[in-house]
Amino acid sequence: MSDGEAFRASGVEKDARDQYEEQLESWLATPRIAQIIDRVQAGKPGETVDHVRENVVEAWADVTVRLQPAINRWTKAKADLSEAEDQVEERVSQSRLRSVGFGTLGAVILTAGGVIWVGVTVDPTYLFGLYLCLFLSVYWFILLQRREQATSDLSVAIRRAALIRAEDRFSDAVCDQVPVAIREAINKDVETFDDAFRMYDESGLRELADPEREVSTISSESLSELISSLDSGSIGLAGSRGAGKTTLIQSFATGRSVPLEEERIGLVVSAPVKYDALEFVLHLFGLLCKRVIGEDGLEERDNLARRSLARRRRAALARLAVYCGVLLALVGVSMLLFHREMPEGPTETGGTLLIVGVFGAYFGLFTRLLNDPKFAKRFVQMLGGGRAPTRRVVSPELIASERLEEISFQQSISSGWSAGLKLPFGLGLEGDISATSTRTPWSLPQAVQEFRKFASTQAENAYLVIGIDELDKMESDKAAREFLNDVKGVFGVPNCYYLVSVSEDAMSTFERRGLPFRDVFDSSFDAIQRVDFLKLQESRSVLESRVAGLPVPFQYLCHALAGGLPRDLIRVARDLMRVGPAASPPRDLASIASTLTRNEHASKMTAARATAGGIPGRRGEWLSVWLTRQCSGSGSSSDLHRWTEELHGSNCFAEAPRGEGEDRLAYGVREIAGEVAAFNYYAATLTDLFADPRLKSGQGGPDPVAVKAVETVAEARQQFSISPWLAWSTLDESRDALGFTKWNDPRGAYQHH
Repeated sequence: MSDGEAFRASGVEKDARDQYEEQLESWLATPRIAQIIDRVQAGKPGETVDHVRENVVEAWADVTVRLQPAINRWTKAKADLSEAEDQVEERVSQSRLRSVGFGTLGAVILTAGGVIWVGVTVDPTYLFGLYLCLFLSVYWFILLQRREQATSDLSVAIRRAALIRAEDRFSDAVCDQVPVAIREAINKDVETFDDAFRMYDESGLRELADPEREVSTISSESLSELISSLDSGSIGLAGSRGAGKTTLIQSFATGRSVPLEEERIGLVVSAPVKYDALEFVLHLFGLLCKRVIGEDGLEERDNLARRSLARRRRAALARLAVYCGVLLALVGVSMLLFHREMPEGPTETGGTLLIVGVFGAYFGLFTRLLNDPKFAKRFVQMLGGGRAPTRRVVSPELIASERLEEISFQQSISSGWSAGLKLPFGLGLEGDISATSTRTPWSLPQAVQEFRKFASTQAENAYLVIGIDELDKMESDKAAREFLNDVKGVFGVPNCYYLVSVSEDAMSTFERRGLPFRDVFDSSFDAIQRVDFLKLQESRSVLESRVAGLPVPFQYLCHALAGGLPRDLIRVARDLMRVGPAASPPRDLASIASTLTRNEHASKMTAARATAGGIPGRRGEWLSVWLTRQCSGSGSSSDLHRWTEELHGSNCFAEAPRGEGEDRLAYGVREIAGEVAAFNYYAATLTDLFADPRLKSGQGGPDPVAVKAVETVAEARQQFSISPWLAWSTLDESRDALGFTKWNDPRGAYQHH
């Protein structure tokens, strides 16, 4: 890094720190934060605003890690703009342009003043004044045009807009991160293992997916390492629904996860349920162009189109003014040469027409020069004052804007304007300007080729991350395979990474590569990574970034009920926020855990009863009655155990007596009964675990065996998607480690089924 770049980087760091502290003061002054601190003070008097401020300021180094992508963009944008402005200043300095401009303005004022004071004559003094004005104006315009040309070639305006966007992005990021830092500082001071419910702030639970409150997980770290090891690639992300695939894609495409040091261009697009391959590629192409241009750039692009039309109108008027001025000047010269005058006109008419014509042509010429860039460039080059730079810088935004225009195929655009002027002696002038453009549609191969070409161009100075989400939610694996077959041509662009959410079936297919068959997933992806469930500590980090003051045992409860699924973790935390304050005193861990578990059990029994209602026969009737009794029961551990024991006396798991159809009905009964029995075992184990005093605070914190049991119960919750009996086995291990009595397997003599 050069001295100048180092100086600019240090300046950005200082400005970033100042903005952080300003936002901190602003947030501490809000009624919401004041209310949170008042709640904390009620339980911990030493927690003052000054103490919170001190802790948050000291956390700047940790917050910088989350803000580093925004700081890097800001630093780079500032360095790029400063470098471009320095080069423009070297070609044509602002001071030189200003001095010549003032000289030109002075000459015009003196000449015009003389004409007004003395009158219109054909004296050589006035002609000399006109020539001086013309010379200085041309010289000033040449300097102005050269500076504007250098400014355009070096994309100063675009770089200035990029700097403004970078500053705005950093300001938004700081505004989002300061309340997180305040919550983390409060959580650090008030961390407790008490079993009495409290929550000082729950505003972070309002949004299910919040990119600014992301936490590092094993899955995100693994994906970061994978991307860092590849020059480009297409990566599938597989995992259960709610495991955080969408959050991970958004984090690497548009959020805080920036595994590489280069600038990033990212976007996320959802895979359509029903699609046309060409339309999807064009849609992806258009989104990438808009992402490169930016929101401010798109607005400026629309404004530029309107200004361009107005500029063309002014140029047409200027062209008419030049023609009129030249014509009047010629008429004046002719009248002077041939001593002719207008009827009933003075003898000085020729001189008047000459001067008026020269002034009209003069101002018309410069009006056109200022409003017709192509004409101005030809004019300056004709005078020898304009030299094209050795290397013209074409901005990515300009390329993206041109490509975005081409994507609108079969589009016809036309505009027109006309003007006229009547002159003496029956003369007249008219002008007209119009433009028409037509786009023809691309074929799919052409669209793919153009997209790859554009993406390659953009990836020269930045790396691209394109997320294709919800592919795993398409109506079937066949539809997902057809989709990938049609659009995988856009994959494989250098320095471009594709993150695609896929089903677990796709992952298993990919892992079987090398066997005597080849699948589209094998040929489309360079790697498929599994998005795992959250570990206990990761769940705690997520909760602490969103809420303030929640005791650690209640964080354990959220993890166990959610099974480590990020989406369910936020949902359970919301339920806890609703149930906790409404619970009867003392609002302890055991009673709240029992309430949440009972609510979860009731919803599961309602769904199971609705499914069992369609099964005919005696087995179906018995199952419906059994589920109905559980829907109206207390949901205590003893009731759950008693209901599960009733399965031993039933024939739910017995083999079907006859017929294929009867066997299918019996299989449905076995499936529902097994799932309900295993869930009863899970609910009872969870209720017993959080009523156990070993999760409460001791001399060294909670008992490690109980904490390990929380992880095991969460794993059992995850295993329900695989097999309820696998979850049953895991719960046996957990109860055995805790010293709880294990339940008898309800399958009994029919266990071989």
